[in-house]
Amino acid sequence: MHSEGYEIPRRNCGTPLAWAREAGRPVLAIGTTVVRALEDSALRAAESGSANLVLSGKAEARLFIVPGFSSVS
Repeated sequence: MHSEGYEIPRRNCGTPLAWAREAGRPVLAIGTTVVRALEDSALRAAESGSANLVLSGKAEARLFIVPGFSSVS
């Protein structure tokens, strides 16, 4: 599996995702690249101890999501 570059703007990382989570609403990702970007960013946020669910900025998603994959949430 190849890596994919992505960029998540700062305005999309904090409040909108936090509101959805607090309200118990799902965050829907449409497309495999979006899923990989969100999961990769969430993993990076958790590993860094960030208070945000995902980190903003540019990065490369190198994870390969297969059956049995466990997300951070």
